[in-house]
Amino acid sequence: MSATALLRIPADLERDRFVSGDPEAVRRHILDMTRGHCVFSVNDASQFEAFRDTLAYLGSTRLHCLRWYGQSACETTIIRPSDYHAVLHIPLAGGFAAESERNRVVVKPGQMLLVSTTGGIRRQWQGTCELLNVVFDREQLERTLARELGVGLEEPLAFQPLALTDLAAASALVSYIDFVWRDLASEHPLLDQPPLAGQAERLLHSLLLKTLPHNYSDRMDRGGSASGPLYVRRVEAYIGRHAHEPVTLDDLVAVSGASSRSLHYGFRAHRGTTPMKHLKQVRLAMAREILAREALVRLGGDDPHPTSGAVTRAAIDSGYRSLSQFSRDYKACFGESPLETLQGPRTR
Repeated sequence: MSATALLRIPADLERDRFVSGDPEAVRRHILDMTRGHCVFSVNDASQFEAFRDTLAYLGSTRLHCLRWYGQSACETTIIRPSDYHAVLHIPLAGGFAAESERNRVVVKPGQMLLVSTTGGIRRQWQGTCELLNVVFDREQLERTLARELGVGLEEPLAFQPLALTDLAAASALVSYIDFVWRDLASEHPLLDQPPLAGQAERLLHSLLLKTLPHNYSDRMDRGGSASGPLYVRRVEAYIGRHAHEPVTLDDLVAVSGASSRSLHYGFRAHRGTTPMKHLKQVRLAMAREILAREALVRLGGDDPHPTSGAVTRAAIDSGYRSLSQFSRDYKACFGESPLETLQGPRTR
């Protein structure tokens, strides 16, 4: 399943709470919707066609499906106070650029952006844009976190600034959002009824807190799993499946759903290594297993003498593209050359 297929929000809902083709009316609506914090502007009003806003509630969590139609460049500018909500932006059609004082990211369909920092955030896009916003009340989110940890919070919950994540790396969270939205947008929703609403909202909070890195991630993982943070385990699982293929650090960061800095910290703290060193260790272990099997086959056959071709195949099958680099890494790791492993104990 592709990343964009993880979220299948229907494009034509009949529960719009606001529809307008007037940019000024849209500006006033967005200003009112955000309690005066967000200003919307259009570069060319003649190329602006329409705006639609569909809203659903899951307890204190708001799900907005916002749609801008036309060819004009558009922009929103929001000033976020310290107690302002956290919002997950998920583009369904059309991307956008988001910029704070220190960071700038470009968000495309198949990705999502969590914004929870204070200060000014500017969002810009060109043409039609369809966006699902999941708006989390900060106080309720922290209550769920405290319940998960079993203790009070010493400091406010803080996510990474402008945390960009691929939907494929957050499939459980995204699939659940899809399920919640479809139920709330249906003719007879179940999740807006107590006690289901509260239970469903707490599960949504927990999935967010488990999926995206924040200042309590390590403590959550220590309490719920002895095997390290979720984003570290994601990368380990990915490496286990793809170590024989070309893999870059950018690939691992994308899979993790965390920043490069957080990913390195997680591996250092919980694995005593770095993501790329772990990849190398997995590849070398694969190569050693391949060579050991080959040695056993040769010892049981008519030709026990190893060949350089077998070493080359082991290097390639374990993800190496340079035979000389493979030989150096292998000897540094195991204290013997690949050829010595291939010789087996009987012929040494």
